Amino acid sequence: MTLRNATGSASFAGTTRTAKIYISPETPIRSYFTVIAVPDDKWSERPLAVVVLREGAAATDGELRDFLAPSFARFWLPDRFEYVDEIPKTAVGKFRKTALREQFASATPVENA
Repeated sequence: MTLRNATGSASFAGTTRTAKIYISPETPIRSYFTVIAVPDDKWSERPLAVVVLREGAAATDGELRDFLAPSFARFWLPDRFEYVDEIPKTAVGKFRKTALREQFASATPVENA
């Protein structure tokens, strides 16, 4: 599932689900984030959002969850948010989700309140 925002609109798509959301210029999300599945003891896998914030912007996990909540079912919402400067990309510009899964799969969850 990936979200890109070049012109203000964005799409969020997975293998079986698709939804569209709008990111207004006032939100702290710069231009994109991606959601990956990471291991979970209870559910086997849960979503983790890797977010690039606008320069100088700040956001809490709760604020981003509240921003996404109207557009998605509750169980689709990421349990964790990780904030990075850049998301690694392949030679053709796609997000390297395998690298993100390796990086964050064993990371200890920290709530950014």
